Amino acid sequence: MPLDRNRIVWISHRGVTERAVENTPVAFQDAVAAGFDTLETDLRSTRDGVLVLAHDDEMAHIAKSNRRISETDYDEIETIPLRDGQRILRFEEFVDEFAGQRWLLDIKPETSVQVIDLLAGRMQDRAFASMLRERARFLFWSEREQRYGQTRLSGVRCTARQSESYRAGIASFLGLPWLGGIEAGKTYGLTATFKGLNLFTPRVFDAYHSRGAQVLAYLPESGREIERALWAGADEVILDFAYDRMGSAP
Repeated sequence: MPLDRNRIVWISHRGVTERAVENTPVAFQDAVAAGFDTLETDLRSTRDGVLVLAHDDEMAHIAKSNRRISETDYDEIETIPLRDGQRILRFEEFVDEFAGQRWLLDIKPETSVQVIDLLAGRMQDRAFASMLRERARFLFWSEREQRYGQTRLSGVRCTARQSESYRAGIASFLGLPWLGGIEAGKTYGLTATFKGLNLFTPRVFDAYHSRGAQVLAYLPESGREIERALWAGADEVILDFAYDRMGSAP
Protein backbone atom coordinates (compact mmCIF):
# COMPACT_ATOMS: atom_id res chain seq x y z
CA MET A 1 0.00 0.00 0.00
CA PRO A 2 1.43 3.45 -0.92
CA LEU A 3 2.51 5.58 2.01
CA ASP A 4 0.04 8.40 2.70
CA ARG A 5 2.26 11.25 3.89
CA ASN A 6 -0.75 13.54 4.28
CA ARG A 7 -1.96 11.58 7.30
CA ILE A 8 1.26 12.28 9.22
CA VAL A 9 1.27 15.03 11.86
CA TRP A 10 4.44 17.04 11.17
CA ILE A 11 5.73 18.92 14.22
CA SER A 12 8.41 21.61 14.22
CA HIS A 13 10.63 21.40 17.32
CA ARG A 14 11.05 25.03 18.48
CA GLY A 15 10.72 26.23 14.88
CA VAL A 16 13.07 26.07 11.91
CA THR A 17 16.34 27.61 13.04
CA GLU A 18 18.54 27.84 9.94
CA ARG A 19 18.28 31.65 10.07
CA ALA A 20 16.64 32.35 13.42
CA VAL A 21 16.95 31.67 17.13
CA GLU A 22 14.66 28.89 18.34
CA ASN A 23 11.22 29.69 19.78
CA THR A 24 11.03 33.05 17.99
CA PRO A 25 8.53 34.48 15.49
CA VAL A 26 10.91 34.04 12.53
CA ALA A 27 11.68 30.42 13.50
CA PHE A 28 7.97 29.60 13.65
CA GLN A 29 7.16 31.57 10.49
CA ASP A 30 9.81 29.52 8.66
CA ALA A 31 8.29 26.33 10.10
CA VAL A 32 4.85 27.25 8.80
CA ALA A 33 6.33 28.12 5.40
CA ALA A 34 8.03 24.69 5.36
CA GLY A 35 4.66 23.00 5.82
CA PHE A 36 4.62 22.07 9.49
CA ASP A 37 1.09 21.85 10.87
CA THR A 38 2.08 21.73 14.55
CA LEU A 39 4.53 23.92 16.45
CA GLU A 40 6.31 22.60 19.54
CA THR A 41 7.52 25.13 22.07
CA ASP A 42 8.54 25.51 25.73
CA LEU A 43 6.63 27.53 28.32
CA ARG A 44 8.20 29.27 31.29
CA SER A 45 7.21 32.08 33.61
CA THR A 46 9.18 35.20 34.40
CA ARG A 47 9.52 36.29 38.02
CA ASP A 48 6.54 38.62 37.66
CA GLY A 49 4.29 36.05 35.99
CA VAL A 50 4.61 36.61 32.24
CA LEU A 51 4.51 33.47 30.09
CA VAL A 52 7.41 33.33 27.64
CA LEU A 53 8.79 30.78 25.18
CA ALA A 54 12.23 29.44 26.13
CA HIS A 55 13.76 25.99 26.47
CA ASP A 56 16.35 26.91 29.13
CA ASP A 57 15.87 29.01 32.22
CA GLU A 58 19.25 30.67 31.71
CA MET A 59 19.29 32.86 28.60
CA ALA A 60 22.92 32.16 27.59
CA HIS A 61 21.78 29.67 24.94
CA ILE A 62 19.80 32.30 23.04
CA ALA A 63 21.32 35.65 24.07
CA LYS A 64 24.53 37.21 25.32
CA SER A 65 23.18 37.14 28.85
CA ASN A 66 23.22 34.73 31.76
CA ARG A 67 20.01 36.07 33.26
CA ARG A 68 17.59 33.44 34.55
CA ILE A 69 14.07 33.90 33.27
CA SER A 70 12.51 32.67 36.51
CA GLU A 71 14.49 35.27 38.49
CA THR A 72 13.91 38.25 36.20
CA ASP A 73 10.92 40.50 35.52
CA TYR A 74 9.66 40.61 31.95
CA ASP A 75 10.37 44.33 31.49
CA GLU A 76 14.08 43.57 31.87
CA ILE A 77 14.01 40.40 29.75
CA GLU A 78 12.30 42.33 26.97
CA THR A 79 15.32 44.62 26.66
CA ILE A 80 17.78 41.73 26.15
CA PRO A 81 18.29 41.11 22.40
CA LEU A 82 18.54 37.51 21.28
CA ARG A 83 21.49 36.41 19.17
CA ASP A 84 19.66 37.22 15.92
CA GLY A 85 18.30 40.56 17.13
CA GLN A 86 14.81 39.35 17.97
CA ARG A 87 13.45 39.42 21.52
CA ILE A 88 11.99 36.69 23.65
CA LEU A 89 8.46 35.77 22.58
CA ARG A 90 5.50 36.01 24.95
CA PHE A 91 2.95 33.21 24.85
CA GLU A 92 0.15 35.69 24.14
CA GLU A 93 2.01 36.86 21.02
CA PHE A 94 2.57 33.28 19.92
CA VAL A 95 -1.15 32.51 20.32
CA ASP A 96 -2.15 35.58 18.31
CA GLU A 97 0.26 34.99 15.41
CA PHE A 98 0.05 31.21 15.15
CA ALA A 99 -3.60 30.57 15.91
CA GLY A 100 -3.85 28.74 12.58
CA GLN A 101 -1.49 25.97 13.71
CA ARG A 102 -1.72 23.34 16.41
CA TRP A 103 0.67 23.47 19.35
CA LEU A 104 2.63 21.06 21.48
CA LEU A 105 3.40 22.87 24.73
CA ASP A 106 6.31 21.62 26.84
CA ILE A 107 5.78 22.83 30.41
CA LYS A 108 9.24 23.19 31.90
CA PRO A 109 9.45 21.87 35.47
CA GLU A 110 11.25 24.83 37.08
CA THR A 111 8.15 27.04 36.88
CA SER A 112 5.49 24.45 36.05
CA VAL A 113 3.10 25.31 38.89
CA GLN A 114 3.24 29.03 38.08
CA VAL A 115 2.75 28.35 34.36
CA ILE A 116 -0.23 26.09 35.04
CA ASP A 117 -1.81 28.65 37.37
CA LEU A 118 -1.33 31.45 34.84
CA LEU A 119 -2.91 29.36 32.08
CA ALA A 120 -5.77 28.41 34.40
CA GLY A 121 -6.43 32.09 35.00
CA ARG A 122 -6.53 32.76 31.26
CA MET A 123 -8.95 29.87 30.79
CA GLN A 124 -11.59 31.89 32.62
CA ASP A 125 -11.99 33.39 29.16
CA ARG A 126 -14.14 30.81 27.40
CA ALA A 127 -12.75 31.58 23.95
CA PHE A 128 -9.18 31.08 25.16
CA ALA A 129 -10.13 27.90 27.01
CA SER A 130 -11.79 26.50 23.89
CA MET A 131 -8.73 27.37 21.79
CA LEU A 132 -6.37 25.72 24.26
CA ARG A 133 -8.43 22.52 24.41
CA GLU A 134 -8.79 22.37 20.63
CA ARG A 135 -5.36 23.44 19.42
CA ALA A 136 -2.92 22.44 22.16
CA ARG A 137 -1.43 19.30 23.64
CA PHE A 138 0.72 19.39 26.74
CA LEU A 139 3.90 17.64 27.80
CA PHE A 140 4.61 17.47 31.53
CA TRP A 141 7.78 16.10 33.09
CA SER A 142 6.42 14.36 36.17
CA GLU A 143 3.24 12.55 37.13
CA ARG A 144 2.64 15.06 39.92
CA GLU A 145 2.87 18.02 37.53
CA GLN A 146 0.59 16.31 35.02
CA ARG A 147 -2.06 15.58 37.65
CA TYR A 148 -1.96 19.19 38.79
CA GLY A 149 -2.09 20.45 35.22
CA GLN A 150 -5.04 18.30 34.24
CA THR A 151 -6.88 19.35 37.41
CA ARG A 152 -6.34 23.07 36.88
CA LEU A 153 -6.55 23.02 33.06
CA SER A 154 -9.72 21.00 32.71
CA GLY A 155 -10.14 19.18 29.41
CA VAL A 156 -6.65 19.70 27.97
CA ARG A 157 -4.88 16.83 26.20
CA CYS A 158 -1.47 15.43 27.13
CA THR A 159 1.15 13.35 25.35
CA ALA A 160 3.00 10.59 27.19
CA ARG A 161 5.70 11.80 29.54
CA GLN A 162 9.33 10.95 28.79
CA SER A 163 9.40 8.18 31.41
CA GLU A 164 6.22 6.65 30.00
CA SER A 165 7.60 6.77 26.46
CA TYR A 166 10.90 5.20 27.51
CA ARG A 167 9.16 2.32 29.28
CA ALA A 168 6.80 1.71 26.35
CA GLY A 169 9.62 1.78 23.80
CA ILE A 170 11.84 -0.73 25.58
CA ALA A 171 8.94 -3.09 26.28
CA SER A 172 7.77 -2.94 22.66
CA PHE A 173 11.26 -3.60 21.30
CA LEU A 174 11.64 -6.62 23.59
CA GLY A 175 8.33 -8.02 22.35
CA LEU A 176 6.70 -7.47 25.74
CA PRO A 177 4.39 -4.52 25.04
CA TRP A 178 2.00 -5.50 27.83
CA LEU A 179 4.75 -4.45 30.26
CA GLY A 180 4.98 -1.00 28.69
CA GLY A 181 1.79 0.43 30.15
CA ILE A 182 0.66 1.54 26.69
CA GLU A 183 -2.71 3.32 26.86
CA ALA A 184 -5.22 3.67 24.03
CA GLY A 185 -5.55 7.20 22.69
CA LYS A 186 -2.15 8.34 23.97
CA THR A 187 0.84 9.39 21.84
CA TYR A 188 4.29 8.06 22.78
CA GLY A 189 7.63 9.45 21.67
CA LEU A 190 10.13 6.98 20.23
CA THR A 191 13.74 7.61 19.22
CA ALA A 192 15.30 5.98 16.17
CA THR A 193 17.73 3.85 18.17
CA PHE A 194 18.43 2.63 21.67
CA LYS A 195 21.97 1.46 22.49
CA GLY A 196 22.55 0.99 18.77
CA LEU A 197 19.35 -1.02 18.22
CA ASN A 198 16.85 0.08 15.56
CA LEU A 199 13.45 0.95 17.06
CA PHE A 200 11.86 2.26 13.85
CA THR A 201 10.42 -1.07 12.65
CA PRO A 202 6.85 -2.17 11.85
CA ARG A 203 6.98 -4.77 14.64
CA VAL A 204 7.73 -2.12 17.27
CA PHE A 205 5.19 0.36 15.93
CA ASP A 206 2.51 -2.33 15.66
CA ALA A 207 2.88 -2.95 19.40
CA TYR A 208 1.52 0.56 19.98
CA HIS A 209 -1.10 0.52 17.25
CA SER A 210 -2.55 -2.79 18.36
CA ARG A 211 -3.30 -1.14 21.70
CA GLY A 212 -4.91 1.93 20.16
CA ALA A 213 -1.92 4.24 20.80
CA GLN A 214 0.01 6.49 18.41
CA VAL A 215 3.73 6.80 17.81
CA LEU A 216 5.68 10.06 17.57
CA ALA A 217 9.05 9.65 15.84
CA TYR A 218 11.17 11.79 18.14
CA LEU A 219 13.81 13.96 16.47
CA PRO A 220 15.12 11.70 13.71
CA GLU A 221 18.47 13.13 12.66
CA SER A 222 18.46 12.48 8.92
CA GLY A 223 16.21 11.93 5.95
CA ARG A 224 16.97 8.22 6.15
CA GLU A 225 15.75 8.04 9.74
CA ILE A 226 12.60 9.97 8.82
CA GLU A 227 11.87 7.57 5.97
CA ARG A 228 12.39 4.59 8.27
CA ALA A 229 9.88 6.07 10.72
CA LEU A 230 7.30 6.60 7.97
CA TRP A 231 7.85 3.11 6.58
CA ALA A 232 7.42 1.62 10.06
CA GLY A 233 4.10 3.41 10.55
CA ALA A 234 4.75 6.64 12.47
CA ASP A 235 1.69 8.74 13.19
CA GLU A 236 3.65 11.90 13.99
CA VAL A 237 7.17 13.18 13.33
CA ILE A 238 8.88 15.96 15.27
CA LEU A 239 11.89 17.58 13.61
CA ASP A 240 14.62 20.12 14.32
CA PHE A 241 14.82 21.04 10.63
CA ALA A 242 12.71 21.44 7.50
CA TYR A 243 12.33 18.30 5.39
CA ASP A 244 11.36 17.60 1.77
CA ARG A 245 8.51 15.12 2.21
CA MET A 246 8.48 13.90 -1.37
CA GLY A 247 11.06 11.13 -0.87
CA SER A 248 10.23 7.45 -1.04
CA ALA A 249 9.91 5.06 1.89
CA PRO A 250 12.56 2.30 2.02
